Amino acid sequence: MAWTTQRLPISEVRGSWKDSDAELRQLSRPRLPNFSWHSFRGRLSRPPLLWSLVGAVVLVAGCEDLAFSGQGLVSRPNVGRTSRQAEPWSATLPEDVQTVPPQDLPAGDGWSWLSSLQLALLTLSLVFGLCLGAAPAFAAKVDTEVAGFAEFAEKGGAMDVNPSCFVTSCGQQTKDCFTNSRCLKGTLCLSRCRGGQDCATQCFAEFGGKKLDAWLKCTVETEKCVSVPQQAGTVVNKFFETNIPKKLPNFNPSSLDGSWFKVRGFNPKYDCYKCQPNSFKYDPESKTTTADIKLRVPNLKSTGFMQNDIEERLRVLDESNRATFQAHGEIFGLSFDEEWYILAGDDDFKLVAYKGQNLQDIYEGAFIYSRTAEISPAVEVKARQAAEANGYAWAKFCVVDNSCPPQPATQANQEEAKLEWDDIPDLIEWFAPGTIPKKQFSGAY
Repeated sequence: MAWTTQRLPISEVRGSWKDSDAELRQLSRPRLPNFSWHSFRGRLSRPPLLWSLVGAVVLVAGCEDLAFSGQGLVSRPNVGRTSRQAEPWSATLPEDVQTVPPQDLPAGDGWSWLSSLQLALLTLSLVFGLCLGAAPAFAAKVDTEVAGFAEFAEKGGAMDVNPSCFVTSCGQQTKDCFTNSRCLKGTLCLSRCRGGQDCATQCFAEFGGKKLDAWLKCTVETEKCVSVPQQAGTVVNKFFETNIPKKLPNFNPSSLDGSWFKVRGFNPKYDCYKCQPNSFKYDPESKTTTADIKLRVPNLKSTGFMQNDIEERLRVLDESNRATFQAHGEIFGLSFDEEWYILAGDDDFKLVAYKGQNLQDIYEGAFIYSRTAEISPAVEVKARQAAEANGYAWAKFCVVDNSCPPQPATQANQEEAKLEWDDIPDLIEWFAPGTIPKKQFSGAY
């Protein structure tokens, strides 16, 4: 934006010298072109410019992972970083610093995905450094062992981010996500969950999809653009090696073949979703059971639900092993591993306990399978006796709703989401904790 200067010719100056001098000073002040806040806010409402504004806030807040050189955007590598301390500025860039050549912003309304991405990357060190349960960027280092990044966040940890990785290693996934308002909104939603499992699940319910899954898979799990804390082996091992459920001996894996319904669940965070028909097929040659798991995550802010179809591979373990199956699957783009323990059952029901881990946490639970969508009174008596014999209080089991109504018509368009000004304070709060009063920020989306 150019500054304009106007000076009054001396021959036209009237009045006293004092008045003329004041007038000259007034007319010599730089003037901005006509400015309309309404039109300015309207332009900022477009996704590229909206994220540009947030990026500017990030830079002002002191984001140490990004800096500007005379040649463009500079990303400082995360090598040898033990604490988040300010580094002295040097005009000479080290050899291992990667630079991104500057790109002129296109004029008018013709925004390319790359332009949007460059602007959005200014915020990625915030959005994804805190995504899925990270803590504010000014948090202290966590020295104690953790079971996953949910606990890491609770203890005040902060992850490091390599912004260039999102383009150099996950360029296609980043393009697909950041040119889709639903996926972009999903990343923003995840950034404010502060380690909360329920909050993250709701983000996926409202904004999840294949594009967000692919982006998380690449940036977090495959290419590690986000430095996820290494899970402590001693913590995880102790979790799996203590309080082991007593499995049913000599279980026949083919007895699980066919269709089942999860009708009771013990862990409300994992076992109580609606509409959970499951089917199994055992392959005796590979000693592996393929499980087709279905569940619905309700949308609490809008209507309807997110349908999840999960394929798990259950490897049959030797009788000497503590578990019946070793399970592996993927949900929301990230992998999980579980041990399944068949505790009791017959042709009408199965009582299953499990222990699992993913990048976020370690977890456990139990559930009842029935051949029918609702458990019959006779089968319930047997299932209850088996559960209580294995230490599970029947009153703590939830009842799974397997009525499975159709998706409401209001959920027809799953590709659009509205980016709003209310999204910006959430990001600012992560980089400048305390900006938003705690009473106004619950950490739940």
